[in-house]
Amino acid sequence: MVNVTCYSGATGGLTQVDVDSAPLGEKVRKRLVRQACLHYAAAVRQGTHSTLTRSEVNYNERKPWRQKGTGRARSGDFSSPVWRGGGVVFGPKPRDYSTALPRRMRREALRSALLGKLLDGELRLIEGVKFEAPKTKGALAVLRALGVTRERVTLVLAERAENVHESFRNLPNVAITMASDLNALSVLRRDLLVMDRRALDEVVARLGNA
Repeated sequence: MVNVTCYSGATGGLTQVDVDSAPLGEKVRKRLVRQACLHYAAAVRQGTHSTLTRSEVNYNERKPWRQKGTGRARSGDFSSPVWRGGGVVFGPKPRDYSTALPRRMRREALRSALLGKLLDGELRLIEGVKFEAPKTKGALAVLRALGVTRERVTLVLAERAENVHESFRNLPNVAITMASDLNALSVLRRDLLVMDRRALDEVVARLGNA
């Protein structure tokens, strides 16, 4: 069991909750977590970069000067890669960077990422947080109660509650995701992980069935 700070929306106070780390494994598998993070990071790359080869550069094909008699080196055309403004040799072209990673490995990586946050004391819980209307000040008060000042935060919700979502989304240091979309990269890319308690139970139950 690991002791975690939990903010209660009903009382507006903090409580200490024991979280069972057993479903998350015995140790953090760092190499697997790194592999999963590279997998997710590659999936979001657009891969739209493109350079012009010598056949695509907008130049005519005439020779800059005649072949012999000038004392200069031979040159075929202005689109040669050795010329400024010429084509690019082996430059990047549009491509798909996505990689394949088995589902079981993705789940094991998420399990290790959550375990790492839990053991490092970088996990906070919220419970019963509701807003009658979108209110950024209320969201900021919740984070301050949890001791969050300038840290970057990933907020994990069990379901999309519009008022809660709109209250937190204006904070520049907060990224919001749903429990069903949580992955190792979203867990580790920010300093702290703030989870709705129902979201934590949902994720742990999902990982327990892996």
